[in-house]
Amino acid sequence: MLRKKLVEQIQQKRSYLCVGLDTDIAKLPKHLQQHPDAIFEFNKAIIDATHDLVSSYKPNAAFYEARGAEGVLALKQTCDYLRANYPEIPIIFDAKRGDIGSTAAHYRQAFFGDARPASTLVGVKELPVPGMKVEIEAVAVLPERP
Repeated sequence: MLRKKLVEQIQQKRSYLCVGLDTDIAKLPKHLQQHPDAIFEFNKAIIDATHDLVSSYKPNAAFYEARGAEGVLALKQTCDYLRANYPEIPIIFDAKRGDIGSTAAHYRQAFFGDARPASTLVGVKELPVPGMKVEIEAVAVLPERP
């Protein structure tokens, strides 16, 4: 089902664009930061502004889990909003645990607080070139199994 929806969106919109919903409350506009549903309201605005351009949305679990129950509620509200208003656009849930620096930092906060796990990343973190950092992310769409 996901693969079919994704291919349909790519063909219909002639776009591979996937909008990552990696919502960091510290980076939200000031007027939203004090809103009780700040994360959801920000996501909703992004979704409404981009739905006609994208082939999928990808919320990143770390950014929601780091906020505890409030963040998980915002994630649910976001997914419910997408399903109710744009059901044709697939949601790709990014819940991998070995990830790039900003995501790994949010996982550390969610699961370890101020402590630091022995290994926060699996895979590419940085190129060994001074002053350069490369973050690589990819999505693979696999055929459904019968």
